Amino acid sequence: MASDDPLAALAVLDALAQGGNAPREEGLLCGEAKLMLGRFNDTMAVVEDNASAEPWRIRAIAHTRRKDPDQVLAAFEKGLGAPGAKARVAAPLDTDLLYFDALLAAKAKDWAKARDLLQPYKTSLESMPLANALYVEALLRLGQEDHARVRPASHLLREPDNRQVRLLLGKARLASDDAEGALEAPAPVAEWADASARARALLAEAEARASGG
Repeated sequence: MASDDPLAALAVLDALAQGGNAPREEGLLCGEAKLMLGRFNDTMAVVEDNASAEPWRIRAIAHTRRKDPDQVLAAFEKGLGAPGAKARVAAPLDTDLLYFDALLAAKAKDWAKARDLLQPYKTSLESMPLANALYVEALLRLGQEDHARVRPASHLLREPDNRQVRLLLGKARLASDDAEGALEAPAPVAEWADASARARALLAEAEARASGG
């Protein structure tokens, strides 16, 4: 497993089981190996009857790979409340799971924890839109408007048509009392025929603030 050779790991586990020497954590190790192979249904089946914390981490990663965010969050919450060691659940190494860990902190209004969880990975967050948005939101909630503005502003230079980034920048500028600047960011988005209610509301608030309303 440590050598990133899940097939060899499964072969060793099978040989040990046939010799009556299966390790106590056989199910978890087998689940990890199948997870590495992308066999997510098999992964879920292997840990199905184990309700301790570590299998919930494995389930959460499997749901992440299957693009099922609601199930990821549910698995993560159950893992944190399950018996057994929680170190790997509470501080996952998988960057996708870090977002859900930070999201749980945000739901609990612990914005400092959400920021601290994501901050070490801030250079790679732009490839993770939801995590990036949560990081900016955490910075805004903690009164760090200047830092919050920098991220979407630099991102927008590379992707001027990115709607989410424009909305993030508008929100950050509005939070720092830059109503004029906030008007510029979401305006193109709000004018599109399929603009979201969120984009229109942000533009309306920026217009009201800019006009002194």
